[in-house]
Amino acid sequence: MDDSVLLITRDGRIADKAHHACLDLKAEFSRVQSLDDAAELLDARLPDLILCDYATFEQVRQRWPGACVLIYTEPRDSEEAIKAIKHGAIDYLVRPISLETMIRQIREALRVSHDINVPAVFDSPSESPDIDRIVGESAPMRELYKLIGLIAPRDVNVLITGESGTGKEMVARALVRIGEILKCV
Repeated sequence: MDDSVLLITRDGRIADKAHHACLDLKAEFSRVQSLDDAAELLDARLPDLILCDYATFEQVRQRWPGACVLIYTEPRDSEEAIKAIKHGAIDYLVRPISLETMIRQIREALRVSHDINVPAVFDSPSESPDIDRIVGESAPMRELYKLIGLIAPRDVNVLITGESGTGKEMVARALVRIGEILKCV
């Protein structure tokens, strides 16, 4: 089992579905009742994916900004889901959640988590060795890498804005390159 998923919930139904989904995906599954119960685990090592509700997501985001999070929400709380995505959640699930949906969403979220945390290496001889690369390890750069990882595999239009010289063209090239690689996989 290479992937690890931590579920933070008191809801037994979500826990059962998440556990079965992780068994199907051969991912290590852990569950805690509250963020207080998870704090020591998260301080020691972040799992590949955290599954939690929106209120818990806000707290996770503040304390562990690099965590990859998939949230679950009620249908009436769509604004929370949109806010969570804007603030870095990988995706969201709307209750009631079928097992098939849970498996699909966790699988996709784990793939995104992996893409975010593993640097892309390009060994293409057609590329010039002096081609511009995006570099940096700061929190804003990690957020940029995360956004690139979330956007690249999707078939969507993207508007990249910013001051002259901030790297808009480099981001565009990274989106295209990573998107092409992921289509081949």
